[in-house]
Amino acid sequence: MEVLSIVGGALLSAAFQLLFQKLDESIKSHNLQQEEVLDELKRWKLLFPQILALLKDAEEKQITDSSVKIWLDDLRDLAYDMEDILDGFQADAQRRTLTTKSHQASTSKVIRRFLPYFKHNESAFDSVTISKVKEIAQRLKSMVDRSTTLSLVSSRMQVREGTAGAAARRVPTTPQLESDVYGRDNDKEAILQKLLNDEGNSRGEVFCVLPIVGMGGVGKTTLARLVYKEVEQGRFNPQAWVCVSDQFDVMSITRNILEELTKGRCDLNNLNLLQEKLKGELSGKKFLLVLDDVWNEECNLWDNLKIPFKSGAPGSKIIVTTRNMRVAEIMGGKNSVHCLKVLENDDCLSILAQDALGVENFDAHPNLKNVGQEIVKKCKGLPLVAKILGGLLRDREDLEDWKYILNSKIWNLQGIQSSTLPAGLMLSYHHLPSHLKQCFAYCAMFPKDHQFNKDELIFLWMADGLLKQQSGDKNQMEDIGHQYFSELLSRAFFQHSSKDASRYVMHDLIHDLAQYVAGETCCNLENMLEAKKEVNAEKVRHLSFYCKELDISKRFEVLNKMKGLRSFIPIYSSALVGLNGNNLSNTVVHDWLVKLTCLRALSLGSYNIRKLPDSIGDWKCLRYLNLSETAIETLPESIGFLQSLHTLLLQNCEKFTKFPATIGNLNDLQYLDISNTPSLKDMPQEIANLKNLLILPKFIVGKTNGLRLSDVKNLLHLRGYLSILDLQNVSDNLDARQSNLHMIEALDELVLAWTSDFDDSREGSDIEAKVLSSLRPHQNLKKVTINCYGDGMMMRADGSNNMVRLEELRIENCPCLKRFPRGKLSATCRLLEIKGCARVQSLPEGVLVQEDDGGSSNNIENLKVIGLPNLNFIPSDDRLPAALKKFGIRKCPRLESISERMLQHCTRLEGMSISDCVNLKSLSFGGLSNLTRLYITGCDALESFQEMPELSLSIPNIKYFIIFNCENLKSLPNKMDNLTSLQILCIERCPGIKSIPEGGLPPSLTYLSIACENLKQPMREWGLHTLTSLLLFSIAHICPPKNVLPSSLPMLWIKDVQNLKSIPKGLLRNLNSLTGLWISKCPKLRSLPRKGLPPLLGLLWISECPRLKRESFQEKGEYWHLIAHIPQVSYMEDMPQFVEYPSVIEILVSLLD
Repeated sequence: MEVLSIVGGALLSAAFQLLFQKLDESIKSHNLQQEEVLDELKRWKLLFPQILALLKDAEEKQITDSSVKIWLDDLRDLAYDMEDILDGFQADAQRRTLTTKSHQASTSKVIRRFLPYFKHNESAFDSVTISKVKEIAQRLKSMVDRSTTLSLVSSRMQVREGTAGAAARRVPTTPQLESDVYGRDNDKEAILQKLLNDEGNSRGEVFCVLPIVGMGGVGKTTLARLVYKEVEQGRFNPQAWVCVSDQFDVMSITRNILEELTKGRCDLNNLNLLQEKLKGELSGKKFLLVLDDVWNEECNLWDNLKIPFKSGAPGSKIIVTTRNMRVAEIMGGKNSVHCLKVLENDDCLSILAQDALGVENFDAHPNLKNVGQEIVKKCKGLPLVAKILGGLLRDREDLEDWKYILNSKIWNLQGIQSSTLPAGLMLSYHHLPSHLKQCFAYCAMFPKDHQFNKDELIFLWMADGLLKQQSGDKNQMEDIGHQYFSELLSRAFFQHSSKDASRYVMHDLIHDLAQYVAGETCCNLENMLEAKKEVNAEKVRHLSFYCKELDISKRFEVLNKMKGLRSFIPIYSSALVGLNGNNLSNTVVHDWLVKLTCLRALSLGSYNIRKLPDSIGDWKCLRYLNLSETAIETLPESIGFLQSLHTLLLQNCEKFTKFPATIGNLNDLQYLDISNTPSLKDMPQEIANLKNLLILPKFIVGKTNGLRLSDVKNLLHLRGYLSILDLQNVSDNLDARQSNLHMIEALDELVLAWTSDFDDSREGSDIEAKVLSSLRPHQNLKKVTINCYGDGMMMRADGSNNMVRLEELRIENCPCLKRFPRGKLSATCRLLEIKGCARVQSLPEGVLVQEDDGGSSNNIENLKVIGLPNLNFIPSDDRLPAALKKFGIRKCPRLESISERMLQHCTRLEGMSISDCVNLKSLSFGGLSNLTRLYITGCDALESFQEMPELSLSIPNIKYFIIFNCENLKSLPNKMDNLTSLQILCIERCPGIKSIPEGGLPPSLTYLSIACENLKQPMREWGLHTLTSLLLFSIAHICPPKNVLPSSLPMLWIKDVQNLKSIPKGLLRNLNSLTGLWISKCPKLRSLPRKGLPPLLGLLWISECPRLKRESFQEKGEYWHLIAHIPQVSYMEDMPQFVEYPSVIEILVSLLD
């Protein structure tokens, strides 16, 4: 028997209570001018209390009486239909107000054009609406009459929310982390021991499958994740984790594995090509793969999936988690199955204590221990249940609350034992506050293992009206949504995704619970079409579906039956073509979706949609419209009639050019995201009518008819990020003063930008300076960027004293700017970036500090100076600030030296980058004990490090030291071997370097790249054999002789050796650990070592060595006997002209930046 009543009845009660409020508002609103409709609604109101009084009894009786279950299901459908009508009334009232105003305003031509289309809404309801209202009244009466037949007893409906009600108001704490796992040490060690065994499987394959088998909620995935994270680094390479779930699609799983391995997207849709590419990634490598939550019992599917795995190296392992022993047998792991048993009660007790009280035991709460022990007995050894119950009791120290949970009748209800869902999950759901019940049930729409985005889910909750603002609560709905989400996360109904830290998932049992609660109201299209039990499409209110590259209409024919559909949401997989590259049939958009007049949330993101139908005005209840990453160019004028719309997303719509003027009619619009819409060059003045906007990333000032800067004053609720563009169109600083930026207190980041076209008309004009000085943002701003400012002087810096919370200031691309205003930066400013200001001669006041100041008045931690050719950098009496942690300077030709005095106070400095400062002649720094990264490139005048006789005293903790393209550098610092922390050393394109410093190189190096064409010192004098930690050695212009490299070296790259004819005898013979060998740009190289290549070599890459013929590397070729054992061999005669070899330096810098 199902137990939906226990988990769903309270939800229905909450829904009817909300409906009662809406009904009462409709009756009192004076918008219902037709007596016939008003009388019917009054009948509704009389019947509502009778329905509510029956719910409590119906909840309990439904478990044993299927007729009561049907009664509750019908009641839920009725509630949806009633809300659709009431919301429609509200939308019609808003439209009547709009059309009335348009009649009165002679200028509203666009609105009047659409008036005939909506004429039937002006004064009276049409016959269809009246019929629906009467039908609802009859259905309500019928529900009451049927309750008598079912012997339902009326009672005063009081849903106890005890602990839940209090919990909803508390601040959620952090949910249990995987480091807090209890009772699995022996299991973890057993799996780790199996991983250490390098034997293949019983079928002679190089890989071995290690299944973890156990019931749902017992902790299989948690155990696999523990093992995955604790495997000795480097033992398996590569590693990948893929969630399989119940849809065993070989191509999809193969693609997911490939993307995990490469950390990139793969758009291949051919299984053979995918498998060939995966073979290449695994070839000759000992890999570790986790296939989580596998259900497949078909041998042929597994046989197809494992084909690429056979190319790996012996000792490769595949961990599989499954509930089914048959799955383990099919996948070949019968002899290595690890059966995961339920936890001991003591371990469950520790989990309960951790999640409920934040402690490992009950020592500090002895009064709760006995009750806690009894509760965990009911968990039946399932850690998930203990965790969920802990979330239910979090921070509750009242013994009565614990007893209430222990003695709940849900534990003993008939039908619980036959359910696949543990009673503890039912209980936890039952004690959620009603508003969280609704939000959780909504998530049943998503497919199992779907990784969802928090912000998107909150928007969808808002669209369905699931977020409730209490009386006196000043929080925005979005803030309330974040509170709800955090509460469900803290109770373990949601979990952080292990694959993407920004996303979340539901455990499969929790997902089962959500589906159980929601019934047929929330569905995934694929699951619905494949379901063994037919789903009644007419009952579906929320639908998700997997977005495909080509979505034809046949797939969506079921929409014609979903007259009450509220949510139409695509689910995106990594296999999608990408930005507006997916195609949705016009029939779906223009013929079927427009008929779904109950829609609240519609997403068409990533589809190649260029326009919406004019009839979108029929979506009068629509609150959420996502058109992000589509090819949409403009919106139909009828969008102005979507009076309920609160979210309109147009992110990454690169072709979007224009808003219709009717956009200004959307009074409820709060989120208008137009991030990255480069084709949008102007915005209608009607945007200023959207006074409830919270999000508007871009505000474009128009020339004559568009937005004025003063219109910003109407958008006082904006929050987060705002970029005000085209400020050159402001002709009067009064307009700037009237913008009232100081009243927009929720903004965190502000960008002020003028055009990048610096014509003569801007030279000598002071209007831009006056505009900037008239803009006075709120003191809460944390980040300010000034871009393309055209005046020679800033009369007022936005970092001045009123910006008391400013953390980051950027001044970019202001070629006319000469001077900054007087006055120091805010003491809170941590980052200052000045870029592309060709006439600036000195940094803003207060950036540099006097010697007697000690730098205490300046808190800048990150200073970036880029493209200031006239900067007279640092006077002799000034110092860089003491708080500085990162310092970067680039393209400043007047910089001639960096002295020890200049860096005197910078004891916290961690990273320094000096690039393209062509006149820099000397470097000297002492006492920089925290400096770990030093990058010097393009400094042609730098000849030596004579002022740094011993780096180990100046920068003892340096880890990354990179010198690149310094043409006149003649020597490296002395005693580099004393830099015991140095891991990466790259010296490239420094033709003046002729020798390695005396004493050699530091033994701690892991990556070494040297490419100095005039370095003639014999390699035997470099001391390379002492570098036993070296993982990669890249050498250009010279080839190492034998016995100079450490025998432990795993990777070697030899490049650009013009006279190299053959690999030196014995060079490779002694490199027994070599797994990767790259040889490139050696035009005279004509042979490989006759005595063979290193035995462990897994990759050989040869390019632009024309005397080594391609056929020599093919089967039966001259070198086939040398390379046949190497899994991955790449040979390229010529690289395409547009391909440049990345230097090791460039690769590493990109990783370190």
